[in-house]
Amino acid sequence: TPDAMYNEAINLKKEQKWDEAFALFLRAAQSGHAESQFEAAGACSLGRGTRKNLARAYEWYLIAASSGHANSGNSVGLCYYHGRGTPPDYAKAAAWYQCAADKGNMEAQSNLAICYYKGQGVTTDVLEAVRLWTKAAQQGHNDAQYNLAHCYHHGKGVSQNLSTAVEWYKKAAKQGQPDAQFYLAECYSKGEGISVNKAKAVKWYTFAALQDHAIAQLAQSYLGMCYMLGDGVTKDPAQAV
Repeated sequence: TPDAMYNEAINLKKEQKWDEAFALFLRAAQSGHAESQFEAAGACSLGRGTRKNLARAYEWYLIAASSGHANSGNSVGLCYYHGRGTPPDYAKAAAWYQCAADKGNMEAQSNLAICYYKGQGVTTDVLEAVRLWTKAAQQGHNDAQYNLAHCYHHGKGVSQNLSTAVEWYKKAAKQGQPDAQFYLAECYSKGEGISVNKAKAVKWYTFAALQDHAIAQLAQSYLGMCYMLGDGVTKDPAQAV
């Protein structure tokens, strides 16, 4: 049965037996199994068990999404947003994100929020962006938690509330979100929304500095200043370099 093929393929995928997994996903996908269609699309997107083919990935995502598969709906939205396997189209991206977001998909809620925040494919609506980020953040989506914190920090779409901003920065930072780690460090350093705690500022600057992310370089320079000045850490000019 398609379910049995799918379950076997998932086990093969866990063992990184990509060729065997893809063959089974494809067989189940061709019989109309939506989860297998989603997995086959992912394999085509990454080139696992088959050659990388973004257009084929888009087609499988679209087939699964058209039968109501929420993760695939979000993925179709991403294909349109980034122009992967299909020409870029923000309006179509937003429409597919909306379909998946309405099913409670937190990735799609977060992505649709970005569209509303930036006015991409929809009319700019920061209030709607905040509403969607809140729904995704409450489900544990770390980028949504960071973006929601940013809105509370700067009073965008909500009344400014620094302590609420800090709470959301904390949730995202603990999940490894680099921007949240950096700005949580900033809040501890400046006493914004929380009592000044230089040692905790150093801790979160350090986490952010270790990330493979644009914010890491900024975190490294701030961390260097902490070591240079002995701010929240034992003074160590050698560490500052």
